[in-house]
Amino acid sequence: MRVKSVNSGFSLIELMVAVVIAAIVVSLAIPSYREYVVRANRSEAIEAIMATAGCHERRFTKFNAYAANSCPVTVPSGRYTISTTVQNSGQTYTISAAPQGVQVKDGCGTLTYTNTGVEGSSGGTAADCWAGK
Repeated sequence: MRVKSVNSGFSLIELMVAVVIAAIVVSLAIPSYREYVVRANRSEAIEAIMATAGCHERRFTKFNAYAANSCPVTVPSGRYTISTTVQNSGQTYTISAAPQGVQVKDGCGTLTYTNTGVEGSSGGTAADCWAGK
Protein backbone atom coordinates (compact mmCIF):
# COMPACT_ATOMS: atom_id res chain seq x y z
CA MET A 1 0.00 0.00 0.00
CA ARG A 2 1.31 3.32 -1.05
CA VAL A 3 0.84 6.52 1.05
CA LYS A 4 0.23 9.76 -0.80
CA SER A 5 2.32 12.65 0.35
CA VAL A 6 0.56 15.97 0.73
CA ASN A 7 2.53 18.92 -0.55
CA SER A 8 1.88 22.07 1.38
CA GLY A 9 3.28 25.46 0.44
CA PHE A 10 2.81 28.20 -2.10
CA SER A 11 2.81 27.86 -5.82
CA LEU A 12 4.95 30.22 -7.88
CA ILE A 13 1.87 32.11 -9.06
CA GLU A 14 0.62 32.67 -5.51
CA LEU A 15 4.04 33.94 -4.53
CA MET A 16 4.18 36.32 -7.51
CA VAL A 17 0.71 37.70 -6.69
CA ALA A 18 1.88 38.42 -3.12
CA VAL A 19 5.01 40.16 -4.43
CA VAL A 20 2.97 42.31 -6.84
CA ILE A 21 0.57 43.34 -4.06
CA ALA A 22 3.49 44.23 -1.78
CA ALA A 23 5.09 46.30 -4.58
CA ILE A 24 1.86 48.24 -5.12
CA VAL A 25 1.54 49.01 -1.41
CA VAL A 26 5.16 50.18 -1.22
CA SER A 27 4.81 52.34 -4.35
CA LEU A 28 1.85 54.10 -2.74
CA ALA A 29 3.47 54.49 0.70
CA ILE A 30 6.87 55.93 -0.30
CA PRO A 31 5.60 59.27 -1.74
CA SER A 32 3.43 59.83 1.34
CA TYR A 33 6.40 59.12 3.58
CA ARG A 34 8.62 61.52 1.65
CA GLU A 35 6.00 64.28 1.91
CA TYR A 36 5.79 63.67 5.64
CA VAL A 37 9.58 63.98 5.99
CA VAL A 38 9.63 67.23 3.97
CA ARG A 39 6.88 68.72 6.18
CA ALA A 40 8.73 67.64 9.33
CA ASN A 41 11.92 69.31 8.11
CA ARG A 42 9.95 72.46 7.26
CA SER A 43 8.60 72.52 10.82
CA GLU A 44 12.17 72.45 12.07
CA ALA A 45 12.93 75.53 9.92
CA ILE A 46 9.84 77.33 11.21
CA GLU A 47 10.94 76.62 14.77
CA ALA A 48 14.38 78.11 14.00
CA ILE A 49 12.75 81.18 12.40
CA MET A 50 10.63 81.74 15.48
CA ALA A 51 13.65 81.35 17.76
CA THR A 52 15.50 83.93 15.66
CA ALA A 53 12.52 86.31 15.74
CA GLY A 54 12.31 86.00 19.52
CA CYS A 55 16.01 86.81 19.84
CA HIS A 56 15.62 89.87 17.58
CA GLU A 57 12.63 91.12 19.57
CA ARG A 58 14.54 90.79 22.86
CA ARG A 59 17.43 92.71 21.31
CA PHE A 60 15.08 95.42 20.01
CA THR A 61 13.58 95.80 23.49
CA LYS A 62 17.05 96.37 24.92
CA PHE A 63 18.73 98.47 22.18
CA ASN A 64 15.75 99.86 20.19
CA ALA A 65 17.21 98.43 16.96
CA TYR A 66 17.57 95.12 15.17
CA ALA A 67 20.99 93.85 14.06
CA ALA A 68 21.51 91.29 11.31
CA ASN A 69 24.23 89.22 12.96
CA SER A 70 23.09 89.48 16.58
CA CYS A 71 20.99 86.28 16.62
CA PRO A 72 22.78 83.34 15.00
CA VAL A 73 20.32 80.43 15.02
CA THR A 74 20.94 77.27 13.02
CA VAL A 75 18.76 74.37 12.00
CA PRO A 76 20.31 71.30 13.66
CA SER A 77 19.76 69.03 10.65
CA GLY A 78 21.37 71.53 8.27
CA ARG A 79 18.46 71.27 5.84
CA TYR A 80 17.84 75.03 6.02
CA THR A 81 20.09 78.07 6.26
CA ILE A 82 18.69 80.88 8.40
CA SER A 83 19.61 84.48 7.58
CA THR A 84 18.34 87.90 8.66
CA THR A 85 18.18 91.07 6.58
CA VAL A 86 17.79 94.30 8.56
CA GLN A 87 16.36 97.40 6.85
CA ASN A 88 15.35 100.98 7.75
CA SER A 89 18.28 101.73 10.07
CA GLY A 90 17.61 98.66 12.20
CA GLN A 91 13.86 99.19 12.55
CA THR A 92 12.62 96.25 10.43
CA TYR A 93 13.89 92.78 9.58
CA THR A 94 13.14 89.81 7.38
CA ILE A 95 14.25 86.33 8.41
CA SER A 96 14.75 83.81 5.60
CA ALA A 97 15.10 80.03 5.75
CA ALA A 98 16.58 78.74 2.50
CA PRO A 99 16.29 74.98 1.88
CA GLN A 100 19.50 72.97 1.47
CA GLY A 101 20.26 69.49 0.11
CA VAL A 102 17.27 67.17 -0.36
CA GLN A 103 14.96 69.80 1.15
CA VAL A 104 15.34 71.87 -2.05
CA LYS A 105 12.61 69.63 -3.52
CA ASP A 106 10.12 71.18 -1.07
CA GLY A 107 7.56 73.13 -3.06
CA CYS A 108 7.48 75.92 -0.47
CA GLY A 109 10.98 77.10 -1.31
CA THR A 110 12.46 79.80 0.94
CA LEU A 111 10.37 80.64 3.99
CA THR A 112 10.33 84.26 5.21
CA TYR A 113 9.13 86.05 8.34
CA THR A 114 9.10 89.79 9.06
CA ASN A 115 9.16 91.83 12.25
CA THR A 116 5.43 92.53 11.76
CA GLY A 117 4.66 88.80 11.73
CA VAL A 118 4.07 88.42 8.00
CA GLU A 119 4.81 84.83 6.93
CA GLY A 120 5.90 84.21 3.37
CA SER A 121 7.10 81.56 0.99
CA SER A 122 8.84 81.72 -2.38
CA GLY A 123 7.02 78.57 -3.54
CA GLY A 124 3.56 77.50 -2.40
CA THR A 125 1.04 79.61 -0.56
CA ALA A 126 2.22 80.93 2.80
CA ALA A 127 -0.86 79.52 4.55
CA ASP A 128 -0.08 75.99 3.35
CA CYS A 129 3.65 76.22 3.99
CA TRP A 130 3.30 77.67 7.48
CA ALA A 131 0.40 75.40 8.48
CA GLY A 132 2.73 73.09 10.40
CA LYS A 133 3.88 75.71 12.90
